Amino acid sequence: MSDGSKNETKCQQDGGANRRWRRQFVHEPPDHSPPPDRRWLTLSLAVNDFLQSLSLGSTAAIAASVLSIVVSTGCRQAINSQILEGCWEYESPSEQATWTYFNDHTWTMIATGATNCVLNGTWLLDGSKLFSVTLESSLEQNLAPQEETVEIVRLDSIGMTVKSKSGNGVVRNIKFRRKLPPDADFNENVPGTWQFAMTNSRNGEWVTLMSTYQRDGTALWDGVMHLEARTQSIRGTGVWRVEHGFLCTVATNSTGDLTEGVPLNNLSRDQILDVDSIQLRYLNRSGKTNTVKRVTH
Repeated sequence: MSDGSKNETKCQQDGGANRRWRRQFVHEPPDHSPPPDRRWLTLSLAVNDFLQSLSLGSTAAIAASVLSIVVSTGCRQAINSQILEGCWEYESPSEQATWTYFNDHTWTMIATGATNCVLNGTWLLDGSKLFSVTLESSLEQNLAPQEETVEIVRLDSIGMTVKSKSGNGVVRNIKFRRKLPPDADFNENVPGTWQFAMTNSRNGEWVTLMSTYQRDGTALWDGVMHLEARTQSIRGTGVWRVEHGFLCTVATNSTGDLTEGVPLNNLSRDQILDVDSIQLRYLNRSGKTNTVKRVTH
């Protein structure tokens, strides 16, 4: 068998893996059609076009261009997923975007510049091909899943290179640099008790919540909320950790309605912006920046 035929057969196998992955993460009905009798095709936009689309303020434009990288006609060697995990930055004079890949096969993209937004989704690495689905956007509710495929050309502990095709058809290499959040500093400064307070003066609703993060990795929540003319106590316990610059929490037991800030039995991630002896600022998955005040160390 010629090298070209081998590559084509391998690509056909990858096509089957892609469909299986789509059914797993996008809940797509089974596809019983045979594998495509062709190699991977070029996708729509490149990272540069994605950053330009931020100025449009449109989730559709953003999601449609997130990492829409050229997939070359040949199949490349396998990529170590452990090297991919972590934070990757792409920066232009007017925009900056950071993709964070977690080991549970979820990812978060945070863009700042003309338009600020947060996208969340799932990922799977098959050889050198990275399949991803955008499931959530801070700019639009009930977002229809947006699928993308990228091929990683180079990946090491410092940088990542992908082959990209711009909107005018120019093929080029796009380089990302690895970002190393100060997880050690965050682990040192996050432990303690923090107070979150929110008041909606228009309808008289308010919430006060104390969050305690202990050095052994356990977490406690205790507070009171007044919603719809009803006051309710909030108490819960769970676990916490810092991962790639995100405060990750899981409430394993609760009374009252704790789900607004910490979903029960569901991993919640908030990007830590800064933390010191007075306050902790974080960006939640909805793209909103919150500040909590330190009560105790």
